[in-house]
Amino acid sequence: MDYQNLIPCFSFLKLLFEELLERAKEKEEKEAKKRQRLADDFTNLLYTLKVDEDSTMIWFIFHSFWLNGSLLSIIKHIFL
Repeated sequence: MDYQNLIPCFSFLKLLFEELLERAKEKEEKEAKKRQRLADDFTNLLYTLKVDEDSTMIWFIFHSFWLNGSLLSIIKHIFL
């Protein structure tokens, strides 16, 4: 078998792999930015809630969930 004929094929496969790897990295970066934007929007929403007795109680409930990580897992389940 003539292995010299396989060199261009391997070069093509290497270029293809590098291109696919680059696309995967770009997609991952885009998803990370989207998750960060959603987290920022959610945080801003929490800060803009009108404060009264009911919303204060809701805030304490959210805050307790946030501290033990439950709220974050719920948000991840909803958005991811």
